Amino acid sequence: MVTIVLTTAAGFPAKTNPKDLAIAKASVLQPADVPSGFTQVTAKITKSKPSGIRACKQTEGIDKLATARAKSEFDAADGSSIAGEVDTFKSPAALRKAIAAIAAPDSATCLKQQANRELAKSKATKNLTHSVTVTPQSVTAGDRSVGYLVTLTIGASGASQTLSIYAGVVGVGRAGTQVTYTDTGGVPSPDVVQQVMQAAADHLTAAQK
Repeated sequence: MVTIVLTTAAGFPAKTNPKDLAIAKASVLQPADVPSGFTQVTAKITKSKPSGIRACKQTEGIDKLATARAKSEFDAADGSSIAGEVDTFKSPAALRKAIAAIAAPDSATCLKQQANRELAKSKATKNLTHSVTVTPQSVTAGDRSVGYLVTLTIGASGASQTLSIYAGVVGVGRAGTQVTYTDTGGVPSPDVVQQVMQAAADHLTAAQK
């Protein structure tokens, strides 16, 4: 499975604020927020090293601004998955700075180069032809939101398979949720993406009242 994230050097904040951690945990996506057929699984936040991709440098720096983090994840039988990672920040201004970095043109380049690197190093795909496209997506939710659709086409002997990944973030107040929806059977429905992003925004709003 190809992994695509908006902030590639993910990990835990250097110092977690207990109040902010409570907000993050209260804001994670719930089973009712995702389509039927998805089952909640154990979600782990793992620390990774900087990618070394120049276009990713700005978004990888977002981790330094976060004060707490929580995550939930859901898998389907066909290999599709939906994950939501909540990050809290010291102020709404810090959140706006983080989302501005994700909305910058370099982010599309970052996602494309991430995907190409993953495909090139995977044992299952490294010897197959492949192409990657990244398209900005318009979703209206929360105080601000941004998203991208990453489409991967992998071929061999005249046959090809398409994998689509929606990667977006929605922010409310001083907290934001990164939503990643991997669809192994086609393209994520815009209506479902809007539903999940709106649910994420609703949880962020309720947790900060």
